[in-house]
Amino acid sequence: MLIRLTAVTHMVNFSQRYVGLDYTVDNSNELTATAPPNGRFAPPGYYMLFIVNSAGVPAVASMVQLTCGGDANGDGSVDPLDSGFILARFGCPVGTGDPSCDAADQNGDGAVDPLDSGFVLARFGSCLGGLP
Repeated sequence: MLIRLTAVTHMVNFSQRYVGLDYTVDNSNELTATAPPNGRFAPPGYYMLFIVNSAGVPAVASMVQLTCGGDANGDGSVDPLDSGFILARFGCPVGTGDPSCDAADQNGDGAVDPLDSGFVLARFGSCLGGLP
């Protein structure tokens, strides 16, 4: 399960969120959880990830950050600024330890090129997806 880190003001907590996750366990007892399908289920941000046993007792949480595919510049939204971020880095060498180059390779093909900008533009506005 995921529980979103929140902030309370005037006794109101608008960002409180609990997200149950689908998961599988293989023969070696390795657990694989499936991320929520889009930002309507779990908006980008920081969450506590818990594993809960059959008695309902949670393990110690791990902190995870959910991001939105297409958010190249890391500002939490998919918008035209991401496309500009990529355009400014065309030809940037991916996989050499430069995090801005790696972030600009949005489609994961190993190159920062116009296809990455197209990937972001196709995702523009869809980070939040349809209603759950």
